[in-house]
Amino acid sequence: MEILLIIIFVAACIWAYSVSRGLKFIRAFVFLLELESGKTVQEANWFARAVDFAGSSQYHDSALGYARLVYGGRQLPLIARARQLGFEG
Repeated sequence: MEILLIIIFVAACIWAYSVSRGLKFIRAFVFLLELESGKTVQEANWFARAVDFAGSSQYHDSALGYARLVYGGRQLPLIARARQLGFEG
């Protein structure tokens, strides 16, 4: 019984980490998108922070396509670039 609880706990932790990393990727994409559309860094951060778990699905395909095209499909370089430009997520 204890082993089952440990397995469930570890699975929940892995899931929570994956969700938080995925949300950070989407927010970084939104930040870059807003900067490219002419928003200031402060405004772009505001828009990026406004994206929540439920709203992130509308950006999912676009973010993956952008990462695939510009960063070879890798998410971390996209997040790093956004941070270089002032992303606070």
